Amino acid sequence: MKKILIIEDDSLIIGSIQDLFEYEGYTVFTACNGAEGIAQAKKNQPDIIVSDIAMPGMSGYDVLRELQNDENTSGIPFIFLTAKVEKSDFRLGMELGADDYITKPFKLDELLRAVETRIRKNEEKKNRPPTIINEPERKLSYEDHIFIQDKNHPAFIKVENIIHIIAEAEYSHIFLQDGKKILIRRLLKKWEEMLPEKSFLRISRSAIINLNHLAKIEKWFNNSYVVYMKGIKEPLIISRRYAVMLRARLK
Repeated sequence: MKKILIIEDDSLIIGSIQDLFEYEGYTVFTACNGAEGIAQAKKNQPDIIVSDIAMPGMSGYDVLRELQNDENTSGIPFIFLTAKVEKSDFRLGMELGADDYITKPFKLDELLRAVETRIRKNEEKKNRPPTIINEPERKLSYEDHIFIQDKNHPAFIKVENIIHIIAEAEYSHIFLQDGKKILIRRLLKKWEEMLPEKSFLRISRSAIINLNHLAKIEKWFNNSYVVYMKGIKEPLIISRRYAVMLRARLK
């Protein structure tokens, strides 16, 4: 059963949308303001979110911005309900990652079609293997960009903005300076061959770090160490052998 979250401060609109989607077999969650909507999204992980823009306190833009900064909610399709039709408003929503706009007043069947389309497209994205688009023929420099297609959005990534890369089988999780994380199909060995050696170092069988984003290294236990990267809460565990290599590079 699909789950939908409706964030809207107008109780009449919420009631109409809720009746429609419950009739269509959806599990419906509702919130009357942005803060409550964020909490509902993180708790219930809906398949799609429909949100008003103009609300007391947090606007719909604020809600989307907050959810996009959380890797657990950043992939949820997001549709705006709005009475605003200015081009600048539309562009802002798209830049933040909105999937669609429905202008008020709207027909319920129009909203239903938009929701079903976005859910279907999101499922197709999930089932499509993530891939890297470009394969550089040379060693990258620190100032270079990489064009990557992840499972959600294509993006140009600047090499210097990569904090670290964590391998998971044939896939790589790329952690970026802006807080985003991208998953692509690429072996860690390929990254090691491609990234500039002066700035990047492999610190374990499954991790490469950008030395320029290193915060500190501390002794842990059983002759192992932990490495803290700037802007990343969770440390990386490394062996004593790799810790010695890391300290040697930092001298």
